[in-house]
Amino acid sequence: MFFNGKMSMGISLSPESGTNIVNTGKLIDKKIIELKEKLPAGVNIEKVYYQPELVTSAINNFILNLIMSVITVVGILLIIMGVKSGLIIGANLVLAILGTLIFMLMANIDMQRVSLGSFIIAMGMLVDNSIVIVDGVLVRRNQGMSMEDSLRESTHKPALPLLGATFIAAIAFLPAYLMASYTGEYVSSSFWVIGVSLMLSWVLCLTQTPVYCKLYLENEPIKEPSEREKDFYKKVHSILEFLLERKKSTLSFMALALFISGLIFIKIPKTFFPASDKKGFTISVWAPEGSKMQVAENATKKLSSFLRENKNVVNIVETIVSSPSRYYVCTIPEMPNSSYGEIIVSVDKLKNLEKVASSVVDYANKNMPGIMVSAKKYPNGVPTQYPIEIAFSGNDPKVLRNLAEQAMDIMKKYPNTLNVKTNWRNKILTWNGDYSQAKGLRGNITPIDVTTGLMRTTSGMPIGKIEDGDNSLAVILKETSDNDSNDINDIGQTPIWGVSLKPQPLSGTLDREFLSFEEGQIWRRNRVRTITVQCDVPMGVTAEEVRGEFKKEIENISLPKGYTLTWLGEYHEQTKNIFALMSEVPITLVIMFTICVLLFASVKIPLLIFSALPFAMIGVAPGLFLSGKSFGFMSTIGFVSLSGMMIKNMIVLVDEINYEINILKKDKFIALVDSAISRIRSVALAALTTILGMIPLLWDPLYGDMAATIIFGLFVSTVLTLFVFPVGYATFYNISKDKNTK
Repeated sequence: MFFNGKMSMGISLSPESGTNIVNTGKLIDKKIIELKEKLPAGVNIEKVYYQPELVTSAINNFILNLIMSVITVVGILLIIMGVKSGLIIGANLVLAILGTLIFMLMANIDMQRVSLGSFIIAMGMLVDNSIVIVDGVLVRRNQGMSMEDSLRESTHKPALPLLGATFIAAIAFLPAYLMASYTGEYVSSSFWVIGVSLMLSWVLCLTQTPVYCKLYLENEPIKEPSEREKDFYKKVHSILEFLLERKKSTLSFMALALFISGLIFIKIPKTFFPASDKKGFTISVWAPEGSKMQVAENATKKLSSFLRENKNVVNIVETIVSSPSRYYVCTIPEMPNSSYGEIIVSVDKLKNLEKVASSVVDYANKNMPGIMVSAKKYPNGVPTQYPIEIAFSGNDPKVLRNLAEQAMDIMKKYPNTLNVKTNWRNKILTWNGDYSQAKGLRGNITPIDVTTGLMRTTSGMPIGKIEDGDNSLAVILKETSDNDSNDINDIGQTPIWGVSLKPQPLSGTLDREFLSFEEGQIWRRNRVRTITVQCDVPMGVTAEEVRGEFKKEIENISLPKGYTLTWLGEYHEQTKNIFALMSEVPITLVIMFTICVLLFASVKIPLLIFSALPFAMIGVAPGLFLSGKSFGFMSTIGFVSLSGMMIKNMIVLVDEINYEINILKKDKFIALVDSAISRIRSVALAALTTILGMIPLLWDPLYGDMAATIIFGLFVSTVLTLFVFPVGYATFYNISKDKNTK
């Protein structure tokens, strides 16, 4: 190992489970300072990958984003709901977050990227319940009710629907917790953080919120709606009536919009997990298989020298023969191989990373023939060895090699496939000799003598050990000479010593000798011989986009009987994890559907609610396409959580519709219009706070795709809930406007 060109020794430290990595880092820093005072001159301790500093930086950025989200949400509430009402709702938000932090401490849930990001995801939903209560109190107070009656009606009537809707919104994240995969473990804390905070918000909206309303809103003057408000609600009333009078046209238009969104969705880049925002990357250096260690070492040093001339490079670490110990959980170390070298590069700024990586790859391609060089960013989430991998499995290595060559020829035609190779690497030129019993006896040479003679003149023959305390040093016997006598062309002249006083040349003990190419390594998958074709993709280009260019050609390769083709890499991991996620969705949907049935004592209404969920794609697909985001695992979780938000809003709306029809005995058509209008402020405000609270996450490399999914999906789903869902309800229950209704 070399650090900035100097010989080094690497030490890897891993914290015990349950420890605070930041506090552990402080103890390590203290110990490093102590050790530096005792080190000889010229010996230093340097940090290569120091997670405590990275975690501290990430946590500080997320806390800043969380504070910005809270300020944004409360600011919107203050502007729209008024200062006192906004502060009451904001207090509910803060108390819910603080209560969840206490739960996290008791449940040993760490403060990390996923758990902190979950607060931002839940931000808008946390104020949703209190908005419904405060809005109900303000509306009833403006209608002339006393504060006690307003509080009683505003809390008793929606209490059960809000409980069911909140529980459904929390349960929407259950698949991420239940999925049986490493990714599920990675994101599982989001279920507990969001679930507990949402349930706390429901408890607080029925306890703390009414008390604060009584204390701070009782003496507030009753406000008459302004002319602007009256005009707004008149326009909304007209739009609702217009849509309800044209149910078939409205629903047909929505179906067409959903179809167009599906076409747009096809064009959206598909990814698994986005790249990390760490200011560093790794470089893999491969010499031809079977090369001496010095070939990979010289190539690695040459690249390091080139990198040290770049002013944007901070540190360079080189390792020869194998990867360094697994310093980052989302990396896959290479197996020891004399043909391999690895470089860890740290840069000063994230924006310079791709420029530095591209420059080193270009330099290698122009100045280092026969050396394969690839640069990779640190991944997020679940790692893959190569972004695109194709595995051929079967019995005969020759057939497998032929299939792999066909796949490689196809892939090399496309410019976005870099460093196309197989995990068996190239075949190795080997020397073979058939020992002759007759010739061996004449020269008193045995097969063991031949073996030891070859070992002495090539890699060396172990002859003993030197023990020094706990240390053990092997003693190797190796013959050396000025000329390269162990070159494969002259191997027949290797001296072989038997029991006689004179050596015999190796060729004098053999019937024949010949050269041949053989497989240097053969890998198996599920105990079956498997050769995997691998390639990198350029930084900034998605693996799925590149895979799609040659997918059909690869799958059209004719496979002999008993041989299989399997896509691995990012596609395999994404498919596996999305399947693991979606396999838990049915149980979640059953729970959600059961709650809806219990809430409304009906199967029709839950069917109507769930049939509206796919229409959220009308916002998701164009939003991702226009924002340049991709659809991957985190986007899938975002869409599942978006479904929970939609169900929650529709439950509250249906409860109001049923109340106006069954309790107030309004005409059904009028009840539909009035219910939607009465819920505009609470539903729209909850959606607005969620959307604005999610904006800081748009630039986060892990949560960016999820944030875009929820922002654009929630915007459209809010419009659907308030304007299109009543149309679906009217169609489902055959409600039309009475000619005498005005």
